[in-house]
Amino acid sequence: MEITAELEVDTAPAAASGDLADTVDYAAAAEAIAHRVREGRYRLLETMASAIAELLLHTTPAHSVRVRIRKPLAIPGARCARLEIVRHRDEQA
Repeated sequence: MEITAELEVDTAPAAASGDLADTVDYAAAAEAIAHRVREGRYRLLETMASAIAELLLHTTPAHSVRVRIRKPLAIPGARCARLEIVRHRDEQA
């Protein structure tokens, strides 16, 4: 399975300060995604993608996230199953 996450972040504070605390710690975000996927039980790619998006919106300063999941050989006769979702911070409860 291949997971891609794109985060929309205001990079100006980090660019000005050079401080990791002012931006996304991408290594920590990647580890959090890996942990969420390992520990979760997902029957649907949609559920997994939503869980990843919610995680990123709650643990990073991202304004929005785009999550893509690609699962090779998931469908007989097809190269892969793919899903892409976009979630925005202002849509979160």
